[in-house]
Amino acid sequence: IKDAIEEGEKIKDVSFDEKNLTIKVDISKTDTSVLTAKEIGEMRISSITDEILALDDKYYNTWETITIDFGKEGKAVCDKSMVKDEGFGKFFDIPIGILE
Repeated sequence: IKDAIEEGEKIKDVSFDEKNLTIKVDISKTDTSVLTAKEIGEMRISSITDEILALDDKYYNTWETITIDFGKEGKAVCDKSMVKDEGFGKFFDIPIGILE
C-alpha cells in the first residue's frame, strides 16, 4: 500500500485484529493549498483500498472490514458489503463523506 500515498503522507501502522484490518495514515504534512486534509483523506481511502483489493483472494478472505484512520481528520470503516466488481476488478463503492 506504500504506492497508494503521496508526498507528505505516511503510513504509520498496519494491524490486523480478528477480521479487521486497520491502517493508520498521517496526512498532516500534505499540501493543502488545493484540497483540504479531509478531502485528501477521502481520496486516499480509494487508493489504499484499491491496492488491498488487487491482492489475490487469499488476502481478501482474511478480513471483513478495513479501517483507515487519518487521526484528527477522521477514520473510515469499509466492509465487504461495499465491495463491487463490474468486470474490471474489485473496488469499494465509497460514499462521499465517509470520514467520521
